[in-house]
Parts: sequence; C-alpha cells; structure tokens
Amino acid sequence: MTGVDTLLAVALPSRGYGDDAALAQIVNTALAADRAVPDGVRATAREGDVFLTGLVRDSAQRAAAEATVAGMPGVLSVTNQIEVQGGA
Repeated sequence: MTGVDTLLAVALPSRGYGDDAALAQIVNTALAADRAVPDGVRATAREGDVFLTGLVRDSAQRAAAEATVAGMPGVLSVTNQIEVQGGA
C-alpha cells in the first residue's frame, strides 16, 4: 500500500510580501486583462503595498481597478491614486 502525505508548510517572508517587481508585473497583467480598466492604469509595489496611478473616465473604472488588485496573492494593501477625468 502506498500513502501520500498532504501536509504542506509554507513560510512567507517578513510581512508576507515577496519580490515587489514581480508583484507589480503580475498586478499590471491583471489590470490589462480587465476590460473594465482602461489602458494607462498602472501599478507599482513597495514591500507588498500596491500603488495604482493613471487617469480614468469615471469612478466606476477607478473602483474596477482597485477591485481587480485587492485580494491578489502578495498584495498587502492598495493605495488608489487613480484620477478621474474632470474630477467626478
């Protein structure tokens, strides 16, 4: 008889973040894939904290960008600095 041990231990780095450049790349890929998020919205990452920048047409697009990023693995927080055209 054979058995499989399914116990898996995962050790995260300090504060739970990994490589910020890789995180930013993954987040930017997700933003580009979301049809509700316009081109020009970009993300940067620092110690797992993601900063969104860019210009959107309305607040729904701004919210869509934040929703796309929030909860992604490796994202500890999101600072949404996206500007809405016309300030609406």
